[in-house]
Amino acid sequence: MAPERHADDAERLYQLGVALQQRCDPAALETYLALLRLHPEHAMARNNLAVLYKERGRLDEAEAEYREAIRCAPGYVDARVNLALLLLERHAPVEAESACREALRLAPAYARAHFNLGVALLRQGQPAEAEAAFREAIRLDPEDAAAHANLANRLLERGCPEEAEAACREAIRLRPGVVEFHYNLGNICLARKRPGEAEVAWREALRLRPGHVVSLVNLGAVLKAGNRRDEAEAAWQEALRVDPGCVAALGNLGVSMHDAKRFPEAEAFWREALRIAPDDGDAAVNLGMQLLKLGRFVEGWSLFGSTTRVPDLASPRWRGEALAGRSLLVIGEQGHGDGIQFCRFAPLPRERGASRIVLACRPGLVPLIGTLDGVDQVVDVTRSDELPGCDCWCFLLSLPGLLGIGPETIPARLPYLHVLPARDLYWREPLPSGGFRVGLVWKGSATHARDGERSLPGLAALAPLWGVTGVRFVGLQKGAGEEEAANPPDGQPLLHLGGRLRDYADTAAVVARLDLVITPDTSLAHVCGALGRPCWLLLPWNADWRWQEEREDSPWYPGVMRLFRQSAPGDWAGVVRRVVLALAERVARHGDARVM
Repeated sequence: MAPERHADDAERLYQLGVALQQRCDPAALETYLALLRLHPEHAMARNNLAVLYKERGRLDEAEAEYREAIRCAPGYVDARVNLALLLLERHAPVEAESACREALRLAPAYARAHFNLGVALLRQGQPAEAEAAFREAIRLDPEDAAAHANLANRLLERGCPEEAEAACREAIRLRPGVVEFHYNLGNICLARKRPGEAEVAWREALRLRPGHVVSLVNLGAVLKAGNRRDEAEAAWQEALRVDPGCVAALGNLGVSMHDAKRFPEAEAFWREALRIAPDDGDAAVNLGMQLLKLGRFVEGWSLFGSTTRVPDLASPRWRGEALAGRSLLVIGEQGHGDGIQFCRFAPLPRERGASRIVLACRPGLVPLIGTLDGVDQVVDVTRSDELPGCDCWCFLLSLPGLLGIGPETIPARLPYLHVLPARDLYWREPLPSGGFRVGLVWKGSATHARDGERSLPGLAALAPLWGVTGVRFVGLQKGAGEEEAANPPDGQPLLHLGGRLRDYADTAAVVARLDLVITPDTSLAHVCGALGRPCWLLLPWNADWRWQEEREDSPWYPGVMRLFRQSAPGDWAGVVRRVVLALAERVARHGDARVM
């Protein structure tokens, strides 16, 4: 055949293949194959054939054809960019980056190559370089919606939600029908504390694709946060209908059932989540806390705290075996209240043969927990580079499980912490000298995940307490609510000391000189309990696991802790009414008292 006729046939077949491919006609593939039998070096045919293979999921053949196209025409930039995209789908970002950089060497102004390079860099953990690539792609092609969308995600991660929103809205303007763009906009609006607009964005994503699971999951979360629990559960159930293995929906339904005190259903959802994803830390911890709340300590301890990051220590982790003269570092990994409650366990490994026990806790706890008997040294856990070397280590909250502690074997001899003499002397003068002295707190830390449930709305919610005569109130509020303590409402005079408390040793010295402390579920309650001082605890309807269910006392602090629970969600008024009656009765035992 004459070369001219051969070339004409090749061109005819190529154009036919293109036309068939544009019509999604399966015959396009055979047309390109026929062309390549005639003209094996036809690079564009190999590139187009690779596209068809990729669409059919034949990725090995697609990659081979892209590489052949590049071999046939080393300057063929489209083939290199397409290869990079395929390599990204095959989770080979390093190779994808190489393909993009070679394409950009040949064509520096190729916008799509910059975009693919950004994706490859992002997947290699190079977000700053990825952001620069997305910005260059947008500079070269301002109409690239995907580049705007990826830039928006990066800006949100970088803590620039305002810029992220602008980029995401531009992506939506360019391509309003892309579900993922509306989903991302919802995430950005939520980050900007505009849950109503987040809901609108996720509902638009669901209008475009009714079974979009991640939008259903997030929609459920924002509905639940808005106290629309039934709608939230419906969204998560729909997510499970679409994807029965959706761990996030299972976990959220577990939390919702738990909050409604439907404990068997909550357990079933969390166990299913763990069956599908055994490493799902949220489901494990939530299930563990529920089991502890219900008194099922053995399994509860094994799950509780399972997501805590393991420290970088040379010594091995202690898992409950005989210590045979080895030293042990106990790491307090949770909050202040947990540190005070659980430090009682730190001396117990001595019974397993520990020769030396070092307890690392939060810095504000060090002076107070330093009074604990049976521990050789108490150090600041935040100064990890200065932690003493020990033969092995464990987390503080893992000790009950390692030691086989059950509801009846909680070490509860009180007090186990003590007031430092110098602090006692320091705090003697500021306290009122007469009357029945009651310490008050009404808010916990605002950063607590469920602070909205456990904290009272404000000091005014406790106003009925001032109707009990003979009481002198001392404000121990520190941080959130402290401004109220310094400027209390009319008719609620109190001595504000919270702002002067330097650490928990100061708090202990004040508590020891009070007749009673009234507080919601805060670390102050644990200070009182550890000192063996009377404390009345104001609890939400569905209280934290450690206070169990329905009890009015606590096995953690027997004889000193009295629990006042909401009878319905949010019913602080009912709690305060019962506290007023109890307070009047308590004061009466110390002299005349009546409710005004």
